[in-house]
Amino acid sequence: MLSPKMSQNLARKASRYASLKFPRRRSPARTSTDSGEQQSSVSKQSDPLGSVKVTCSSLNVRAGAGTNYERLGGLTGGKSVEYYEEKDGWLRIKYGTQDGWICAKYTDYKAPEPKPDPKPEPKQVVTTDVLRLRDKAGNGGDPAPDSKILDEMPAGTLLTVTDEQNGWYEVTYNGKTGWCCAEFTKEYTPIVGGDAQTKAINYAAQFLGQKTHDLCGTIPYLEDLSWYGPSNGGYDLNCANFACAILQNFNLIGSHTNLVDSMHGLCTNFGYHKLSDISQSKPGDVWLSSGHAELVYSNDGSTVKLIGSNNVEPDVQYVSINNPYTSATLYSLQ
Repeated sequence: MLSPKMSQNLARKASRYASLKFPRRRSPARTSTDSGEQQSSVSKQSDPLGSVKVTCSSLNVRAGAGTNYERLGGLTGGKSVEYYEEKDGWLRIKYGTQDGWICAKYTDYKAPEPKPDPKPEPKQVVTTDVLRLRDKAGNGGDPAPDSKILDEMPAGTLLTVTDEQNGWYEVTYNGKTGWCCAEFTKEYTPIVGGDAQTKAINYAAQFLGQKTHDLCGTIPYLEDLSWYGPSNGGYDLNCANFACAILQNFNLIGSHTNLVDSMHGLCTNFGYHKLSDISQSKPGDVWLSSGHAELVYSNDGSTVKLIGSNNVEPDVQYVSINNPYTSATLYSLQ
């Protein structure tokens, strides 16, 4: 038990200790990194997207784009504010030193007009054997007298027209931009696969049993080749001639050739892809052997039939159906 004197001394010390002032301990400030909070982005946004005016008597400002977010404050009617983002009908604004969101329908905000879909680039296809690309536009069918030839574009080349002047098109070919005479091209609008290929085969089948040469003038694009060469009665190129004409009538290719070898390039040019197996073929697909061109007429899963201009009599070709007789390359749009 403490004596009265000791009790008095302890009381004096306690009184002096209580009168001392100690600095208040502060917890360290949390940074955005260790707290998981993100710093305001709006204060760093230098270019607002626009300005809007509040059209109601008062408008809540919230911490996020929705009524479920915390209310930060409000704006009075008629007040104009800049906004930095639109999201689901809400506008992000600068509210004090932080991001705030207001409902756009209570402002005079007008959503930007949607940009119209870009017009498809006009496509032309070369219709002559070789079309020259020049550095200057000519006039009508005449090239500019001092123009230089940049390149030569073969038949069937698809061209994107970027300008037109005096009957000449500005196009780019092989990385070179120049001008070509428009009269040796035509507009090309592809019809890809499906019904178009079936229609093409049905069209070709109308002429079964007929002499191919006699169909010149009946089938558009079919060319009279009686002037060409002494072999095969002058009709030795009718296979590619016939196949191309049938496909052209249904916009399945956009150019013509009488050469089997050239049909490979045409098919590639106009969006066909190679088939690895003839069993995958469908009516309208293109069958090209080393020296013959036909179209797939049917495929029942076990037997493939072809239709084309074939040698039925010596030196004369007829439209007929036959079986594939050798290895070939097949092209399909489907």
